[in-house]
Amino acid sequence: MNKLAIVGTHPRTRSNAPFDDPNVDIWVFNESAQTTPEFYPNEPDKQWCKRWDAVIQLHKPEVYRSQTNWVNNRHWEWLQRNHGDKVIWMQNADPDVPNSKTIPLDEIIESVPGASYKWFTSSAAYSIALAIYLGYKEIGLYGLDMESNTEYGYQLMNFVFWIGVCEGLGINLYHVSNKKYFSEKLYGYEGEIQIPRSYFEQRKNELYNTWQDAEKQSNKLRDRVTDYILSRKYEKLVDVILAWREVAISAGKLSGAEQEAINYAKREDMISRQEFERRAAEAAKQGEEQKALMYVLAGKTEYVFNVWKQSGNYEALQQMRTFIQEQMQIAYNVGASNGAYHENLEYIKEYDDLLTAAGGVRTLSAMTG
Repeated sequence: MNKLAIVGTHPRTRSNAPFDDPNVDIWVFNESAQTTPEFYPNEPDKQWCKRWDAVIQLHKPEVYRSQTNWVNNRHWEWLQRNHGDKVIWMQNADPDVPNSKTIPLDEIIESVPGASYKWFTSSAAYSIALAIYLGYKEIGLYGLDMESNTEYGYQLMNFVFWIGVCEGLGINLYHVSNKKYFSEKLYGYEGEIQIPRSYFEQRKNELYNTWQDAEKQSNKLRDRVTDYILSRKYEKLVDVILAWREVAISAGKLSGAEQEAINYAKREDMISRQEFERRAAEAAKQGEEQKALMYVLAGKTEYVFNVWKQSGNYEALQQMRTFIQEQMQIAYNVGASNGAYHENLEYIKEYDDLLTAAGGVRTLSAMTG
Protein backbone atom coordinates (compact mmCIF):
# COMPACT_ATOMS: atom_id res chain seq x y z
CA MET A 1 0.00 0.00 0.00
CA ASN A 2 1.42 3.38 -1.02
CA LYS A 3 -0.94 5.73 0.85
CA LEU A 4 -0.37 6.63 4.48
CA ALA A 5 -1.89 8.84 7.19
CA ILE A 6 0.38 9.83 10.10
CA VAL A 7 -1.93 10.88 12.92
CA GLY A 8 -0.88 12.92 15.95
CA THR A 9 -2.98 13.70 19.00
CA HIS A 10 -4.13 17.28 18.49
CA PRO A 11 -7.96 17.22 18.80
CA ARG A 12 -8.48 19.90 16.16
CA THR A 13 -7.47 17.71 13.21
CA ARG A 14 -6.84 14.11 14.35
CA SER A 15 -10.44 13.05 13.66
CA ASN A 16 -10.10 14.18 10.03
CA ALA A 17 -7.78 11.24 9.34
CA PRO A 18 -9.19 8.67 6.86
CA PHE A 19 -9.86 5.95 9.46
CA ASP A 20 -12.73 4.61 7.36
CA ASP A 21 -10.68 4.25 4.17
CA PRO A 22 -9.17 0.72 4.06
CA ASN A 23 -6.81 1.84 1.29
CA VAL A 24 -4.89 4.11 3.65
CA ASP A 25 -2.46 2.86 6.30
CA ILE A 26 -2.82 4.59 9.67
CA TRP A 27 0.18 5.30 11.91
CA VAL A 28 -0.28 6.72 15.41
CA PHE A 29 2.02 7.54 18.32
CA ASN A 30 2.68 6.01 21.73
CA GLU A 31 -0.60 5.45 23.64
CA SER A 32 -2.90 6.73 20.86
CA ALA A 33 -4.01 3.26 19.75
CA GLN A 34 -5.54 2.85 23.21
CA THR A 35 -7.99 5.73 22.79
CA THR A 36 -10.86 3.24 22.61
CA PRO A 37 -13.95 2.39 24.71
CA GLU A 38 -11.93 -0.33 26.47
CA PHE A 39 -9.64 2.24 28.08
CA TYR A 40 -12.00 5.25 28.22
CA PRO A 41 -15.49 3.75 28.69
CA ASN A 42 -17.05 6.93 30.08
CA GLU A 43 -15.10 9.49 28.02
CA PRO A 44 -16.37 9.43 24.43
CA ASP A 45 -14.30 12.49 23.52
CA LYS A 46 -11.16 10.42 24.10
CA GLN A 47 -12.29 7.52 21.89
CA TRP A 48 -10.87 8.90 18.66
CA CYS A 49 -8.56 6.20 17.22
CA LYS A 50 -10.89 4.01 15.15
CA ARG A 51 -8.12 1.81 13.74
CA TRP A 52 -4.34 1.66 13.31
CA ASP A 53 -1.74 -0.26 11.34
CA ALA A 54 1.42 0.86 13.14
CA VAL A 55 2.38 2.60 16.36
CA ILE A 56 5.50 4.75 16.62
CA GLN A 57 6.84 4.16 20.15
CA LEU A 58 10.40 5.48 20.22
CA HIS A 59 10.81 6.07 23.93
CA LYS A 60 13.22 4.08 26.05
CA PRO A 61 12.05 0.93 27.91
CA GLU A 62 11.96 2.66 31.28
CA VAL A 63 9.35 5.01 29.80
CA TYR A 64 7.06 2.64 27.90
CA ARG A 65 7.32 -0.08 30.58
CA SER A 66 6.35 2.34 33.35
CA GLN A 67 3.37 1.31 35.51
CA THR A 68 2.73 4.97 36.33
CA ASN A 69 2.38 6.21 32.74
CA TRP A 70 0.46 9.49 33.17
CA VAL A 71 -1.20 9.18 29.74
CA ASN A 72 -2.39 5.59 30.16
CA ASN A 73 -1.12 3.45 33.03
CA ARG A 74 -2.08 0.27 31.14
CA HIS A 75 0.20 1.03 28.22
CA TRP A 76 2.79 -1.59 29.10
CA GLU A 77 0.07 -4.21 29.54
CA TRP A 78 -1.29 -3.28 26.10
CA LEU A 79 2.14 -3.42 24.43
CA GLN A 80 2.56 -7.03 25.57
CA ARG A 81 -0.57 -8.14 23.69
CA ASN A 82 -0.41 -9.70 20.23
CA HIS A 83 -2.06 -7.32 17.75
CA GLY A 84 -1.89 -9.57 14.72
CA ASP A 85 -0.22 -8.11 11.63
CA LYS A 86 0.15 -4.62 13.09
CA VAL A 87 3.58 -3.15 13.84
CA ILE A 88 4.96 -1.29 16.84
CA TRP A 89 8.12 0.55 15.77
CA MET A 90 10.71 0.92 18.53
CA GLN A 91 14.33 1.99 18.95
CA ASN A 92 15.03 -1.70 19.51
CA ALA A 93 12.57 -4.57 19.18
CA ASP A 94 11.49 -5.71 22.64
CA PRO A 95 11.12 -9.51 23.07
CA ASP A 96 8.20 -8.84 25.43
CA VAL A 97 6.35 -6.82 22.78
CA PRO A 98 5.12 -9.33 20.16
CA ASN A 99 4.52 -6.76 17.41
CA SER A 100 7.68 -4.73 17.92
CA LYS A 101 10.18 -4.00 15.16
CA THR A 102 13.43 -2.06 15.26
CA ILE A 103 13.23 1.16 13.30
CA PRO A 104 15.98 0.90 10.63
CA LEU A 105 17.55 4.22 11.57
CA ASP A 106 21.02 3.52 10.12
CA GLU A 107 19.52 2.52 6.78
CA ILE A 108 17.27 5.59 6.81
CA ILE A 109 20.25 7.88 7.44
CA GLU A 110 22.20 6.24 4.62
CA SER A 111 19.45 6.12 1.99
CA VAL A 112 16.83 8.85 2.60
CA PRO A 113 17.73 12.30 1.21
CA GLY A 114 18.15 14.79 4.04
CA ALA A 115 18.49 12.11 6.72
CA SER A 116 22.28 12.35 6.71
CA TYR A 117 21.89 15.55 8.76
CA LYS A 118 20.51 13.33 11.56
CA TRP A 119 18.00 16.05 12.30
CA PHE A 120 15.13 14.38 14.12
CA THR A 121 13.53 16.42 16.90
CA SER A 122 10.19 14.58 17.16
CA SER A 123 8.48 11.27 16.58
CA ALA A 124 6.71 12.93 13.64
CA ALA A 125 10.06 13.58 11.93
CA TYR A 126 11.14 9.97 12.40
CA SER A 127 7.77 8.83 11.05
CA ILE A 128 8.02 10.88 7.87
CA ALA A 129 11.57 9.62 7.24
CA LEU A 130 10.47 6.02 7.89
CA ALA A 131 7.52 6.45 5.51
CA ILE A 132 9.88 7.70 2.79
CA TYR A 133 12.22 4.75 3.44
CA LEU A 134 9.34 2.25 3.17
CA GLY A 135 8.28 3.71 -0.18
CA TYR A 136 5.03 5.54 0.55
CA LYS A 137 4.12 7.87 -2.33
CA GLU A 138 1.19 9.65 -0.66
CA ILE A 139 1.33 10.90 2.91
CA GLY A 140 -1.28 12.76 4.95
CA LEU A 141 -0.40 14.52 8.23
CA TYR A 142 -3.18 14.89 10.81
CA GLY A 143 -3.29 15.98 14.44
CA LEU A 144 0.22 17.44 14.24
CA ASP A 145 -0.72 21.06 14.94
CA MET A 146 2.23 21.63 17.31
CA GLU A 147 0.75 24.46 19.37
CA SER A 148 2.56 24.04 22.69
CA ASN A 149 5.62 26.17 23.36
CA THR A 150 7.88 23.10 23.42
CA GLU A 151 6.63 21.76 20.11
CA TYR A 152 6.54 25.14 18.44
CA GLY A 153 10.05 26.18 19.42
CA TYR A 154 11.85 22.85 19.23
CA GLN A 155 10.03 20.62 16.76
CA LEU A 156 8.33 22.79 14.18
CA MET A 157 11.32 23.81 12.07
CA ASN A 158 12.39 20.18 11.78
CA PHE A 159 8.84 19.17 10.86
CA VAL A 160 8.83 21.77 8.08
CA PHE A 161 12.22 20.49 6.90
CA TRP A 162 10.85 16.97 6.42
CA ILE A 163 7.85 18.31 4.55
CA GLY A 164 10.35 19.97 2.22
CA VAL A 165 12.14 16.66 1.74
CA CYS A 166 8.84 15.03 0.79
CA GLU A 167 8.07 17.79 -1.70
CA GLY A 168 11.53 17.49 -3.20
CA LEU A 169 11.09 13.75 -3.69
CA GLY A 170 7.76 14.23 -5.44
CA ILE A 171 5.73 12.62 -2.65
CA ASN A 172 2.10 13.71 -2.65
CA LEU A 173 1.37 15.38 0.69
CA TYR A 174 -2.36 15.11 0.24
CA HIS A 175 -3.12 16.69 3.64
CA VAL A 176 -1.04 18.73 6.12
CA SER A 177 -2.84 19.51 9.37
CA ASN A 178 -0.85 22.58 10.35
CA LYS A 179 -0.60 24.45 7.07
CA LYS A 180 -1.19 27.65 9.02
CA TYR A 181 2.52 27.61 9.86
CA PHE A 182 3.35 27.98 6.18
CA SER A 183 2.83 31.51 4.96
CA GLU A 184 0.60 31.42 1.90
CA LYS A 185 1.11 35.12 1.33
CA LEU A 186 3.78 36.31 -1.07
CA TYR A 187 6.23 38.63 0.65
CA GLY A 188 5.83 42.20 -0.58
CA TYR A 189 2.81 41.30 -2.75
CA GLU A 190 -0.07 40.11 -0.66
CA GLY A 191 0.43 41.49 2.83
CA GLU A 192 -1.76 43.93 4.70
CA ILE A 193 -1.69 45.58 8.10
CA GLN A 194 -5.30 44.58 8.82
CA ILE A 195 -6.92 41.17 9.08
CA PRO A 196 -9.87 41.13 6.64
CA ARG A 197 -13.31 40.67 8.20
CA SER A 198 -13.82 37.60 5.99
CA TYR A 199 -11.10 35.87 8.05
CA PHE A 200 -13.13 36.30 11.24
CA GLU A 201 -16.30 35.15 9.46
CA GLN A 202 -14.56 31.98 8.33
CA ARG A 203 -13.25 31.30 11.84
CA LYS A 204 -16.75 31.84 13.25
CA ASN A 205 -18.26 29.25 10.91
CA GLU A 206 -15.51 26.69 11.54
CA LEU A 207 -15.81 27.04 15.31
CA TYR A 208 -19.61 26.90 15.35
CA ASN A 209 -19.72 23.49 13.66
CA THR A 210 -17.18 22.01 16.07
CA TRP A 211 -18.93 23.62 19.05
CA GLN A 212 -22.19 21.92 18.12
CA ASP A 213 -20.51 18.51 18.31
CA ALA A 214 -19.08 19.32 21.74
CA GLU A 215 -22.51 20.45 22.95
CA LYS A 216 -24.03 17.15 21.86
CA GLN A 217 -21.39 15.26 23.85
CA SER A 218 -22.06 17.46 26.86
CA ASN A 219 -25.80 16.79 26.71
CA LYS A 220 -25.24 13.04 26.52
CA LEU A 221 -23.02 13.13 29.60
CA ARG A 222 -25.57 15.28 31.44
CA ASP A 223 -28.23 12.63 30.78
CA ARG A 224 -25.85 9.92 31.93
CA VAL A 225 -25.27 11.78 35.21
CA THR A 226 -29.03 11.81 35.76
CA ASP A 227 -29.27 8.08 35.00
CA TYR A 228 -26.47 7.20 37.43
CA ILE A 229 -28.01 9.33 40.17
CA LEU A 230 -31.35 7.58 39.78
CA SER A 231 -29.74 4.13 39.74
CA ARG A 232 -27.29 5.06 42.54
CA LYS A 233 -24.24 3.92 40.58
CA TYR A 234 -21.90 5.89 42.79
CA GLU A 235 -18.50 5.03 41.28
CA LYS A 236 -19.69 5.48 37.70
CA LEU A 237 -21.29 8.77 38.69
CA VAL A 238 -17.94 10.17 39.87
CA ASP A 239 -16.27 9.18 36.58
CA VAL A 240 -18.98 10.64 34.38
CA ILE A 241 -19.07 13.94 36.33
CA LEU A 242 -15.34 14.34 35.67
CA ALA A 243 -15.85 13.44 32.00
CA TRP A 244 -18.70 15.95 31.72
CA ARG A 245 -16.54 18.67 33.23
CA GLU A 246 -13.80 18.08 30.64
CA VAL A 247 -16.31 18.18 27.79
CA ALA A 248 -17.89 21.33 29.26
CA ILE A 249 -14.47 22.98 29.24
CA SER A 250 -13.94 21.89 25.62
CA ALA A 251 -17.35 23.20 24.55
CA GLY A 252 -16.72 26.45 26.40
CA LYS A 253 -13.36 26.83 24.71
CA LEU A 254 -14.97 26.60 21.28
CA SER A 255 -17.75 28.98 22.30
CA GLY A 256 -15.29 31.53 23.69
CA ALA A 257 -13.20 31.41 20.53
CA GLU A 258 -16.31 31.72 18.37
CA GLN A 259 -17.51 34.76 20.32
CA GLU A 260 -14.19 36.50 19.71
CA ALA A 261 -14.55 35.85 15.97
CA ILE A 262 -18.15 37.14 16.02
CA ASN A 263 -17.15 40.34 17.83
CA TYR A 264 -14.26 41.11 15.48
CA ALA A 265 -16.30 40.26 12.37
CA LYS A 266 -18.82 42.99 13.31
CA ARG A 267 -16.16 45.67 13.60
CA GLU A 268 -15.71 48.30 10.92
CA ASP A 269 -12.91 50.27 12.56
CA MET A 270 -9.20 49.46 12.52
CA ILE A 271 -8.18 46.64 14.89
CA SER A 272 -4.64 46.91 16.20
CA ARG A 273 -2.32 44.14 17.32
CA GLN A 274 -2.36 45.65 20.80
CA GLU A 275 -6.11 44.98 21.02
CA PHE A 276 -5.58 41.28 20.40
CA GLU A 277 -2.89 41.31 23.08
CA ARG A 278 -5.19 43.10 25.54
CA ARG A 279 -8.07 40.70 24.96
CA ALA A 280 -5.76 37.71 25.36
CA ALA A 281 -4.48 39.06 28.69
CA GLU A 282 -8.00 39.77 29.94
CA ALA A 283 -9.18 36.29 28.98
CA ALA A 284 -6.20 34.63 30.68
CA LYS A 285 -6.94 36.53 33.92
CA GLN A 286 -10.64 35.66 33.80
CA GLY A 287 -9.82 32.03 33.14
CA GLU A 288 -7.64 31.74 36.23
CA GLU A 289 -10.35 33.32 38.39
CA GLN A 290 -13.01 30.98 37.02
CA LYS A 291 -10.75 27.95 37.45
CA ALA A 292 -10.39 28.69 41.17
CA LEU A 293 -14.19 28.83 41.51
CA MET A 294 -14.53 25.56 39.60
CA TYR A 295 -12.29 23.72 42.05
CA VAL A 296 -14.18 25.20 45.02
CA LEU A 297 -17.43 23.87 43.57
CA ALA A 298 -15.80 20.50 42.88
CA GLY A 299 -14.94 20.29 46.57
CA LYS A 300 -18.48 21.17 47.61
CA THR A 301 -19.88 18.60 45.17
CA GLU A 302 -17.64 15.89 46.58
CA TYR A 303 -18.70 16.73 50.14
CA VAL A 304 -22.46 16.54 49.54
CA PHE A 305 -21.97 13.48 47.31
CA ASN A 306 -20.43 11.62 50.26
CA VAL A 307 -23.26 12.76 52.54
CA TRP A 308 -25.87 11.56 50.04
CA LYS A 309 -24.03 8.28 49.39
CA GLN A 310 -23.83 7.45 53.11
CA SER A 311 -27.24 8.67 54.24
CA GLY A 312 -29.47 8.85 51.18
CA ASN A 313 -30.54 12.29 52.41
CA TYR A 314 -32.85 14.01 49.89
CA GLU A 315 -31.62 17.52 50.69
CA ALA A 316 -28.02 16.41 50.13
CA LEU A 317 -29.06 14.96 46.77
CA GLN A 318 -30.73 18.20 45.68
CA GLN A 319 -27.72 20.23 46.83
CA MET A 320 -25.41 17.90 44.92
CA ARG A 321 -27.47 18.38 41.76
CA THR A 322 -27.22 22.14 42.17
CA PHE A 323 -23.47 22.04 42.73
CA ILE A 324 -22.96 19.79 39.72
CA GLN A 325 -24.86 22.21 37.47
CA GLU A 326 -22.97 25.20 38.84
CA GLN A 327 -19.67 23.38 38.45
CA MET A 328 -20.41 22.62 34.79
CA GLN A 329 -21.35 26.23 34.10
CA ILE A 330 -18.12 27.44 35.67
CA ALA A 331 -16.19 24.76 33.73
CA TYR A 332 -17.81 26.11 30.56
CA ASN A 333 -16.70 29.62 31.55
CA VAL A 334 -13.16 28.38 32.18
CA GLY A 335 -13.14 26.94 28.67
CA ALA A 336 -14.62 30.12 27.18
CA SER A 337 -11.86 32.24 28.68
CA ASN A 338 -9.24 29.78 27.49
CA GLY A 339 -10.78 29.76 24.02
CA ALA A 340 -10.80 33.57 23.86
CA TYR A 341 -7.17 33.64 24.97
CA HIS A 342 -5.96 31.18 22.33
CA GLU A 343 -8.12 32.69 19.59
CA ASN A 344 -6.52 36.10 20.12
CA LEU A 345 -3.08 34.48 19.99
CA GLU A 346 -4.09 33.09 16.58
CA TYR A 347 -5.07 36.58 15.46
CA ILE A 348 -1.74 37.98 16.64
CA LYS A 349 0.06 35.40 14.52
CA GLU A 350 -2.17 36.09 11.51
CA TYR A 351 -1.58 39.82 11.94
CA ASP A 352 2.19 39.31 12.09
CA ASP A 353 2.11 37.09 8.99
CA LEU A 354 0.22 39.75 7.06
CA LEU A 355 2.59 42.46 8.20
CA THR A 356 5.63 40.39 7.27
CA ALA A 357 4.20 39.66 3.83
CA ALA A 358 3.54 43.38 3.33
CA GLY A 359 7.19 44.15 3.92
CA GLY A 360 7.60 44.00 7.68
CA VAL A 361 8.08 46.80 10.17
CA ARG A 362 9.39 49.16 7.51
CA THR A 363 6.05 49.03 5.77
CA LEU A 364 4.20 49.58 9.03
CA SER A 365 6.40 52.54 9.83
CA ALA A 366 5.91 54.06 6.39
CA MET A 367 2.13 53.68 6.55
CA THR A 368 1.61 54.86 10.14
CA GLY A 369 4.47 57.31 10.59
